Amino acid sequence: MRGRNIRKFKCRIAITTDMWTSSNNKGFMAVTGHFIDDNWTLQNCILRFLYVPAPHTTEVLADTLVEALKDWNIDRKVSTNHGR
Repeated sequence: MRGRNIRKFKCRIAITTDMWTSSNNKGFMAVTGHFIDDNWTLQNCILRFLYVPAPHTTEVLADTLVEALKDWNIDRKVSTNHGR
């Protein structure tokens, strides 16, 4: 339910990812969204769990993440922290 509602909130969304390799050497990424809802409750949901083709370069990982965000139509709502 939370995943379906993430688009309706006007808040910013923080994203975390987890990348790992399966026992048969296939790469997978989980993309999780974190946001505060209208009741000021922290919510989180897995947005995508997807296969990532090799090689797992910075460009491939970034492209995979951007496509996942676009699939959810939240690529313009992502909150960033540049180490400040």
